Amino acid sequence: MKAKGTSFWEQYIEYAVLLVAIAILGWFAWGAFATKVEVTQGKNVVQASNVDALLLETALQLEVGLNRGDSPIELIAPEAQHNTFASNRGQSITPESRLLFPTIDMTAELASNQDVQSELRRYVSPTIPEPSNVRTRQWFGTITESAISSTDGLDAEVQGPPHDTMWVQIASSVDIESILGSFSAKGELSAIPSQWYDNGIDIFDVVIERQEQVNGEWEQTETVSVLANQRTFRPELENDSIDAIERDAIIQGLRKGEQTEVVNPEFYPLKGYSSDQMTTPGAWFGSEDIELSPLQILQESLVDLDAKVAKQEGEIQGIEKDIRDLGGGGGSGGRGGSDTDSNDRKIKSLQRKLTRATDVLTSLNEQKVAVELEIENETGAVSEQGIVVLEGQVWVWGHDLEIQPGSTYRYRVQLKIANPFYGHKPSLFDMQKQLANEVVIASAQSEWSEPIEVQDSGQWFVKNAKPSDSLEVNDPLDYGYISIDVFKFTDGLWTKASRDVRVGQPLALEGTDWFVLDVVEDVSGDVVLLQNISTGQLLSKRPTVEEQNQQWKYIKQQIREQAKLTGDEEDETDSPDDPPDDGDDGGPIGGGSGGGAR
Repeated sequence: MKAKGTSFWEQYIEYAVLLVAIAILGWFAWGAFATKVEVTQGKNVVQASNVDALLLETALQLEVGLNRGDSPIELIAPEAQHNTFASNRGQSITPESRLLFPTIDMTAELASNQDVQSELRRYVSPTIPEPSNVRTRQWFGTITESAISSTDGLDAEVQGPPHDTMWVQIASSVDIESILGSFSAKGELSAIPSQWYDNGIDIFDVVIERQEQVNGEWEQTETVSVLANQRTFRPELENDSIDAIERDAIIQGLRKGEQTEVVNPEFYPLKGYSSDQMTTPGAWFGSEDIELSPLQILQESLVDLDAKVAKQEGEIQGIEKDIRDLGGGGGSGGRGGSDTDSNDRKIKSLQRKLTRATDVLTSLNEQKVAVELEIENETGAVSEQGIVVLEGQVWVWGHDLEIQPGSTYRYRVQLKIANPFYGHKPSLFDMQKQLANEVVIASAQSEWSEPIEVQDSGQWFVKNAKPSDSLEVNDPLDYGYISIDVFKFTDGLWTKASRDVRVGQPLALEGTDWFVLDVVEDVSGDVVLLQNISTGQLLSKRPTVEEQNQQWKYIKQQIREQAKLTGDEEDETDSPDDPPDDGDDGGPIGGGSGGGAR
């Protein structure tokens, strides 16, 4: 081995490590053999040198004691338990008299100043009163293109464009105080603790059922589907997938504004005209047949103010357009100075008119804000966290799109409200624990509504009739005539046409084969006899009865509302007493007012 060029430490490092290892092993060996191991046991000191002798001595002492036969411990044989066990096995372990033990419902949310229910009681099993005043109303509308594209499956239900549709709205009145009253004590049964339902009613679902009349008989009952854009918990309720935590979250959402989305769902966004009365079912029949609550009065005032605001905004836009037109067209093409001065005067007059109109709009908006604040106060008990609880008489409704023109339907309503017992099973006797099984309680079924016959979007009514003997000019070939109003809804607007048809002429309406057979008079007035060209069916109509037709009244009301929004007031000046022109050949119907440009 060559050591040239290698340092001293590199040459002898192996020897150094070996010496250190030997030193450490020697230190451990010295500690093991030099240390004296001993244990003091009483007066004896036990060491490695005497431990064997001490163990032998102790063993001999034990042997002597065992050989004597006397034990310092008394051993007693256990008593036989087989007979006692066999006897008790066939007996009941339930006490003869039931004891009442205090219990606390750990699932209840306790707040300050709340009483804790500290004993088991028998509570009332509430029967929720049925909704009342069930009423129906048919509507026509044109769903916007954006709603069609953003709602899954809606394009398959509604044809178009234009996406004209019709539906029946079903509304009913609910007495919240009556429902709360069903939770009250009755005889020996205790009232449901108010903290179990937080002093309020929460409606999870409004279930509307429909029957169709076929050949004079009502067919099987069907449940009306909710709209695709409507907030609903129906699938979760049907699948029984709501637990206690989710239930509490749903109630919290309902009391923070989602309750209205469940009980007062809006229809799909509509193009053009839509009636304000969709949100005021109490006014559908012209006069309220039940006493209006303060809240309902405020809600109807708000609807009226909304219409006035919309009309005023339209008026302001019209004035602003007139000002722009005048400001951009003055002083051109050889016009004299007088034309410029005239434009200036018109502009100043329009500006003053604009100022007054703007002041009116400001006043209307202030009134609207005031009414909205009153509605918030009347809607229910509103806490600092913005919690709203239903109170008083409340209108609930839904929409049925699955209808066919010419069919007759009737409807009834049922509520699904939050079950106050749910989540409180530990606080109930065994006989009442089933009350806590379901998330919701169903109300009683309402009465069936009055039947409603679905009308088509094109309708006609006999406005007037004149037999031949009542005409001023007695033409032997003139057998009288009738006047009809024809209505059509399409592309978001109603149109109206009024025309006269002579006896013997067809009505010439799309989709109808009727012609005027005769006009006669009896003790009750004029009677129009119509016959179907295809089937030979006869039909009689009386103008005095037609003018009381509720659907005719509805359509005329909607045309008036539409005219206010569009600024195209309906012309009602046509006289029913004027005979038709000789040139009237009963041809196609002309366009009505309010059609507008598409």
